[in-house]
Amino acid sequence: MSEASPPPNSTSRGWRPSLNLRQGEGGLVLLGMLYHFCLLACNYILRPVRDEIGSAYREGLAEAWTWVFFVMLPAAPLYAFLVSRWPRRVFIPLVNSFFLLCLIGFAWLLEWLPEDSRQPLEWTFYVWHAVFNMFIITGFWGFMVDLFHHEQSKRLFGLLFMGGSLGGIAGPLLAGRLVEPFGRTGLMVVAMVFLVGATCTMLAMDRTALCSRRLHSYEDQKAQGRQAPGGGVWQGLAVVFRSPYLLGICGYLFLHSLHSTFLYFTKANIAREAFVDRAARTEFYANVDLLTNALTLLAQMFLTAKVLKKIGVGWTLVLLPLLSLIGFAALGTWTTLAVLVSFEVLRRATHYGLSKPAREVLFTVVSREQKYKAKAFIDTVVYRGSDVTSARLFEGLQAGFGFAPLALGLQGIAYCAVPLAALWALLAANLGKQQVRRQERLAESGIAKPQS
Repeated sequence: MSEASPPPNSTSRGWRPSLNLRQGEGGLVLLGMLYHFCLLACNYILRPVRDEIGSAYREGLAEAWTWVFFVMLPAAPLYAFLVSRWPRRVFIPLVNSFFLLCLIGFAWLLEWLPEDSRQPLEWTFYVWHAVFNMFIITGFWGFMVDLFHHEQSKRLFGLLFMGGSLGGIAGPLLAGRLVEPFGRTGLMVVAMVFLVGATCTMLAMDRTALCSRRLHSYEDQKAQGRQAPGGGVWQGLAVVFRSPYLLGICGYLFLHSLHSTFLYFTKANIAREAFVDRAARTEFYANVDLLTNALTLLAQMFLTAKVLKKIGVGWTLVLLPLLSLIGFAALGTWTTLAVLVSFEVLRRATHYGLSKPAREVLFTVVSREQKYKAKAFIDTVVYRGSDVTSARLFEGLQAGFGFAPLALGLQGIAYCAVPLAALWALLAANLGKQQVRRQERLAESGIAKPQS
């Protein structure tokens, strides 16, 4: 006699409705969470190594950011070209294998080269990490979009974010604990393990999806009208300059980048003075990432949706500029490690937990064509260009732009950031008002969301 199946409301199935999962989705989502976990754990193990290099060779940091800009300009279209030639299930393992070989090379050369000959290799790793980060994260979300259709993405992507957030905690936790006994080479080996784990999980996810017939091909996406419109950097430039609203978003991102860069360079200076030992400095960077990611996870779980609903997009966008204004004023008054860490952790957690989600809402009131073409321009020229410009501005202020009596210390530069933060807050408030007006016009015209 066969055993009777449990009723639908039994506790054995009680977890599925609570997580908003449907029949057959649990395995895919679990693998997706593990995939995202491994990727971000890998990335955040390597990130303190990268940041410590910037602090150790502080004088060349602005030059390195310039190299990152010029390397990333062709990297973004190269990624788009490769994805257009191969399915992501083929492209991602190949790219991950390439990055794995790079890590093996970096680890071996760090062990083999004498310490006084490592600087060119370390700067190469610094620039390489930017490309690595872009390829693995963009590849992950591209694969998820291919895998899950629009209705599923709204229900399930929050769980995928949670897997990544946990990886963002595990990575710096491991880096901070392992750098002293095993050194940077040991951290690279651990990162390799996570990168291999991410690749294996991605392949298992692909096989599971094919077996359950849930993988959507390019033709299916195109037929359903979900294929993203194409658009290169220069097409995005034209779209942005025709829209005052998109120009405002670019201005917001530029001021965000400027304050982030000023804080990053200040941290590099203070960390180099506070920690002579490079392993201790790497551990410091890992601990800052750990605190930031843990606080970000709490903000995403308990604050993001409530704050956006309570005070709206505009005021949510204003929070980060106001925090930056207060933080830089405090840093100008007390240029200490404790003030720096407190400001850095709160600012980055506010960015990832509140400001970034609110910023994405700004794009919900423009057409899909404007969104994708503008993002191609924003994610390369505006984002990376702002980094380089801000880095050069910081260096110029420190050097007095070639006139020594005008040179500013870290305190003076921090005070210079304060009025710029006030300007940033005003721009954020204005963007929030424009977003509301656009949304109201769409509602009056009976369009739930702009189409193109």
